[in-house]
Amino acid sequence: LLLIKIVREGILGICLFPATFVFYQTWKDWFDAFGTGKNFILPIQDNIHELITQECKRNTIHRLLVGLPLRFARRVLLFGCRREYAHCFFGEGSFFKGERVAVIAHWDPDNFVDPYVIHQCQHFRSLGFKVLLTSSAKPERFDVQSCSDWLDAFVFRTCGGYDFTSWKAALEVFPSLYSAREVILTNDSYFSPIGSFETVHRKMMEVPCDFWGLVRCNQIRPHLQSYYLVLKKQVVMHPAFKNFFDRVSLSGDRDNAVFYETSFSLWLSLHHFHPAAYIPIPMDSQLNYTFEFWEEIIKSGIPILKREFFIRKNYQHRIKNWKSVCTDKNYPTDLIEKYLERQKIHHLNL
Repeated sequence: LLLIKIVREGILGICLFPATFVFYQTWKDWFDAFGTGKNFILPIQDNIHELITQECKRNTIHRLLVGLPLRFARRVLLFGCRREYAHCFFGEGSFFKGERVAVIAHWDPDNFVDPYVIHQCQHFRSLGFKVLLTSSAKPERFDVQSCSDWLDAFVFRTCGGYDFTSWKAALEVFPSLYSAREVILTNDSYFSPIGSFETVHRKMMEVPCDFWGLVRCNQIRPHLQSYYLVLKKQVVMHPAFKNFFDRVSLSGDRDNAVFYETSFSLWLSLHHFHPAAYIPIPMDSQLNYTFEFWEEIIKSGIPILKREFFIRKNYQHRIKNWKSVCTDKNYPTDLIEKYLERQKIHHLNL
C-alpha cells in the first residue's frame, strides 16, 4: 500500500507540474510557491477541473503539454476516490447499459430503509425501471435476501455530502449508467406515488427536450428542482454530464448542495441541452411551488408529498388534509404514519 501511494503521488506530481506554469501568474509567484514545497502542487490539484476547462480553450500545444497531463491526473484522483468512498452493498455486477434506471438518493438518521422508500422503489420497478438506491451510509437492519424483489443495486458512501454526492457514488460504482437509455435522478425526500408517475412520464415523452423535471424554480437562479430529474440518453452519454459529477465534492457543506442543484440545469443548458418542466412556473415568480401549492401539484398529476411538511412544525399547518388527499389517490397512508412514529414526529392530524 505504501508503494502504491508513493507511485500514485509521483504520477500526480509529474502530471500536475506543467500546469504550475499556467496557474502561477508570474515567475516570482512560481518561485515563491516552489519554495513552500508541497503547497506548490496542491493548488493545482484543488483547481484541476477549472484548469482543464481553461486549457481546452487554448491552442493545441497547450492542450497537449498541459491539458492532457491534467486529464490523466484527474483520472488518477477519481480512481482513488472510487475506492475510498463509494461502495457496493448489493447488486455488484449489475449492468445498466441501454436500461431505464431510477437512481434514488437515500438518507435516514438511523441508516434504515423505511417501508415508504421500498414502496417508492416498487413503483419504479412496475414502470419498467431498474432501481439503484444510493445511500449516505451503510444500511442497518437491511434484509438482503428479499430486496431483489424491489431493488437492482444498493450503493453507499462513506463521506459527507447530499444528493449529488450520493448520485456521484452511484456513477463511480456503476459507470454503465453513462450508457443508460434514461436516468431518473431522485431521492427519498417525498412520499410517493400519490397516484402514479406513469402519467407524468407519458406526457413528458411528448415534450421536445433533452432533460426535464417536475417543477421549475426561480430562486437563486432558474433551475429544475433536483428531487426529480429525468435525463435522456443524449445527456447521460455526453462528456458534460460526467464532467459535472467529476466536479461534485465530497464535502458536507450545505452551500455546495444548493449550488449543485441550482447550477445543474444551467450547466446542461450551456452545453446545448434543452430543459423542460412538467409545471413551468412564470419566470417572474419567486415562489417554491412544491411547498406553496402542494395539493394543486398532486391534483395536476405530480404524485409526491414532501417529507419536510411533517418534519418542520411551521409547515404542518399547510397540509391539514394530507390524509384525505393521499387516500383519494390510493396511497397507503399507514406508510407515512409508521415513518412519523419511528421518527417520533408528532403531527397535528396523525
